[in-house]
Amino acid sequence: MATNNIPADLEDNFFTRTRVDADKSLMRRLDAVCDAEQPLKALKKEFNISMRDICAITGGSYSTIQNWNLNERRPSKWILRCVIECAVMNNRHE
Repeated sequence: MATNNIPADLEDNFFTRTRVDADKSLMRRLDAVCDAEQPLKALKKEFNISMRDICAITGGSYSTIQNWNLNERRPSKWILRCVIECAVMNNRHE
């Protein structure tokens, strides 16, 4: 998905799931993480989330998350989006 052309239904879908009003800036941040060469490092930096948090959100083992972090494997975009949604929902309450 092109970051300049974020469909309105994607923003609506994000709001439906998270109850967070996703402006275009947030959607661009989300796309930037998903499209980054090292998505997990981008995710941790952009949304201030730890590897342990990612383990808890995904239910994945620490070694799986570590493989993602070391760029030995790549998480799917839907997993990254789920982690971001949880991070955004969590930050909403702080």
